[in-house]
Amino acid sequence: MKYLAFFLLSLFFLSSCSSTTKLSRATGKTKGFQDRIEEGATLISSGYNYTKERTADGRFLYKEYYPTTGQMTQRFTYADSDFKIKEGLAIERYDNGDLWKQGRFVNNQMQGEWQFYRFKDGSLSEYGSYENGIQEGTWTRVDSAGSLLSVHQYEKGERNGPFKIYQPAGVLYNEGVYQHGKLRLEKIVGEEMTDATILEMPEEKPYITGCANTDKKEQESCSNLKILTTIYQNIKYPKEARMNAVQGTAYVNFVVKKDGSVEDIAVMRGLCDEIKSECLRIINLLPSWEPGKQNGIPVNVLFTLPIKFKLE
Repeated sequence: MKYLAFFLLSLFFLSSCSSTTKLSRATGKTKGFQDRIEEGATLISSGYNYTKERTADGRFLYKEYYPTTGQMTQRFTYADSDFKIKEGLAIERYDNGDLWKQGRFVNNQMQGEWQFYRFKDGSLSEYGSYENGIQEGTWTRVDSAGSLLSVHQYEKGERNGPFKIYQPAGVLYNEGVYQHGKLRLEKIVGEEMTDATILEMPEEKPYITGCANTDKKEQESCSNLKILTTIYQNIKYPKEARMNAVQGTAYVNFVVKKDGSVEDIAVMRGLCDEIKSECLRIINLLPSWEPGKQNGIPVNVLFTLPIKFKLE
């Protein structure tokens, strides 16, 4: 999965902070996407930024839009009229319309091959297979030109087996073996990463200053908690978004540089203009960072942070 090292864990701890952004639900005005239902489908309901439909063959579709542009950002297929069981094709797009990820769900679990695409240029980033929602088999990352960046083997969601990591343009950098999620053997065969290289899945992730620990899981937990605390203490649910009942998970993309500085902050999925602005404000309030590392050397790392906005 794209940004797996950060995305899954960040989503877990930030989704738990939904109480920090829960506010009473207001009745939102209708934006008007009723005319966007698919051919042969029947509109079940709609809101400021979504439609719920029933297709001619009995499936159920949930589609979400970016309000000011009308760009569809989510299209999920469900098996039930309560829209609780994802079953079938799923497509997500960035706010700019570029494809983000696509694949299929079976009984609410990601299943079979999925593809993930970059925010900056829309190019294919990573592909591999899921089995009952868990990564299995070969997962491959490529650069925007299609050259290999990494190949890892997964078993039950953990790296297990041989791997290879490449420099840009497909030049082999290092290779080795993982055993049940732990690095057991590694051999550097190429030159060091350049200053311009940005990694998406380094061996050691960036972390918040003050969280250094020889136990990397403890280090990551400390970092997550500091991020969560900052968001908890500072986040505000924008009035316009609240009035229109806009909720969901926004995603912010930024680079933690090899000196710990942060640059290239961009909102990949903002839900609406007001939430997008709030996400940018929050990111600029986060504590200072320590850089990620590859083979013990500080490197530039692409970090994706989800922030959940939920009404009640």
